[in-house]
Amino acid sequence: MKKTELMRVCYGGVTLMVPEIWNVETETYTEPDGRECAMIDISAVEGDPRSIVISYGPMPEGSDALMEAGGTFEDLIGDAGSQPDEDPICEYDFLGTTGYGFEVPTEDGLACNFICAEVGETKPMLFTILTTAKEYEDIDDLLDLVEENISFQ
Repeated sequence: MKKTELMRVCYGGVTLMVPEIWNVETETYTEPDGRECAMIDISAVEGDPRSIVISYGPMPEGSDALMEAGGTFEDLIGDAGSQPDEDPICEYDFLGTTGYGFEVPTEDGLACNFICAEVGETKPMLFTILTTAKEYEDIDDLLDLVEENISFQ
């Protein structure tokens, strides 16, 4: 079996190694509160639904990863996606810290997961990752790929 070579993607304070045959797009955007953030959008080859979308920027004032995950859940899914006695936000051991996230339903039945984590030693940075794949086992592989091959400046 031929091993896929990795390429280095450096953007917005994030360095990540991904399969060299994958497509990568980057952009900088401004949040409504004025924070400048970087986004790296990675997709596998055509016909393969695996994708990774990473956003990275300053933590919003007065917020944390759990609050950001909860707010994103409300924005994406709202009340229709949770049971009254159930917390839809799960904890993940991610990037050496506790990440918070949830599964995202997709129209085409793909596995999709969203995680927020607080990273950075000197100043808190918000790291979000949205992964999509054919099955949740593939999501785990994508998260492992990121954890094993990411660094922050």
